[in-house]
Amino acid sequence: MARSSICLSPVGLYALIENFPARIEKTKRTTIANSIRGRFLLGAVCLSMQCAAYAKDDGTDPSVTIEKEIQLHVINPDGSFVLTYDAVLLINEERAVKSHAQLPIGYNRMLETIDVTEAYTQKPDGRKVNVQADQIKDQQEPRSSGAPMFQDTRFRMVIFPEVAVGDRLVLQYKKTRTTPLFPGHFEDISIPGFRPIKQFQLIYDVPEGLRLQAEAQGFSS
Repeated sequence: MARSSICLSPVGLYALIENFPARIEKTKRTTIANSIRGRFLLGAVCLSMQCAAYAKDDGTDPSVTIEKEIQLHVINPDGSFVLTYDAVLLINEERAVKSHAQLPIGYNRMLETIDVTEAYTQKPDGRKVNVQADQIKDQQEPRSSGAPMFQDTRFRMVIFPEVAVGDRLVLQYKKTRTTPLFPGHFEDISIPGFRPIKQFQLIYDVPEGLRLQAEAQGFSS
């Protein structure tokens, strides 16, 4: 696989990218899509000798593979939007069962609504074990305790049943931003996780007349 690395020292940004093609597409409105395949590492380094060590061990967690993650934002002129999320995670190791059997969806209860449209555990033989209504629960963001600025932040926890090694976790949901954080503006930050990734897409559908500024660092083919 093609590899490129950036290592700045004594203090800087360390990125290891493996086979990350990026592309820009335009539709009748304006759509920007970044297709990412491979592994991504982003972090801080202090010394050039440490950079060499990181090159040997990029920190990627092989216990889970993101087989697919697609985020489609349809943005309105006032900055509100609808996000359609579609993901498939493959459980590779036993240690990932407990940590990934519950997947959180973060949202702001004053600005956004969440609708989980599909969630199930897919067994290696193709059998689907659906997430039931009582397995989708709201939790307060832990940092909100004693911190007023986080009191509106919530997690919609999706609890997958009968998760075991070799299973796939399938999750689809829709997040609707009914009130823009800043009227007339849209913002989004997305960083792939520290695990193998087969497909990762960010798609922004922007109305005519609204200029979208996007910055993607460390993407290469």
